Amino acid sequence: VFLYNNYVYNTESEIGANLFKLSSLGNKLNVISHHNRFEANSGSNSGGVWNLSGMKFSDSNSLYLSNFSPFTGGVLTVNAQSECEIRNSKFYGNAARDNGGV
Repeated sequence: VFLYNNYVYNTESEIGANLFKLSSLGNKLNVISHHNRFEANSGSNSGGVWNLSGMKFSDSNSLYLSNFSPFTGGVLTVNAQSECEIRNSKFYGNAARDNGGV
């Protein structure tokens, strides 16, 4: 999955979902996010933008602005079976009701 140079604004996912909820069994799926802007998005689950399970995730040069989760991870929730690398991305005003703004 490759996401490049997008502006994702003011989306709200329904019950039990996230903006991007990705899961992979067996071989890890690569998710690459580069030079994107995610603003004012919310998920009804953990991870206001990303909820990743069994993924290899990399993000670079993206902007995360005022995203929200009602549980944990206002931007990102990653399980132990995933690999995550974030480079040169910026995070401002993200929040989670319980804990973990990013």
